[in-house]
Amino acid sequence: MAVFFLAGIAAERRYNPQAQNTSHWTGDQEAYFRLFPDGKHNVEHWIAAQQLLDRNWSAVDAVASALLDAENFSLPPDDVESIVKQYPAAAKQGTEER
Repeated sequence: MAVFFLAGIAAERRYNPQAQNTSHWTGDQEAYFRLFPDGKHNVEHWIAAQQLLDRNWSAVDAVASALLDAENFSLPPDDVESIVKQYPAAAKQGTEER
């Protein structure tokens, strides 16, 4: 869960480098530390999140663009799944590393 949570934060920063200068980003950081107060795996989680984004950035970018175009910035899960399936190379790379 932590890796996906951090991947969202990292994707926001990659998509908009100024995002880390907002109160929303600070709130995300605070939420992470509430979930994992010891901070023990913080660096490992950030590295895993970055690797997840590196492998799947095209799909993440496509979903983000669709969300920005969607009413209320919301998409049904089936729509997200169909967008992600358009990027099989990223999904295949992710399974090969397991």
